[in-house]
Amino acid sequence: TLLHVLVYLNLEEQVQRLLELAEDVGIEIAFKLDIFGRNPIDIALEDKNQSMLNTLLEYVKTIKTPNFIVNFTSTICDLLTQIDVSEFHELLDSRLLIPPQS
Repeated sequence: TLLHVLVYLNLEEQVQRLLELAEDVGIEIAFKLDIFGRNPIDIALEDKNQSMLNTLLEYVKTIKTPNFIVNFTSTICDLLTQIDVSEFHELLDSRLLIPPQS
């Protein structure tokens, strides 16, 4: 996806703009897997790019659909073992807990 390419090329400003544009038009960007089985967060992890990781994780926290991120389990394991991400428990809770029905 475009997000994969921007993260791979370490174009954080463009990543932020893409995420802002998605929000402006009211869509959520899915963190789909590329042909290597990686989502954009995996790519940032491989590059040990803390700033890009924070940008992506801040966006993930805003996603309203709990199951919108595909194959996120291996990424969570990598994050827990490799990177110190502040407020990571909130992200885990938002992805693992089913929101109450109104």
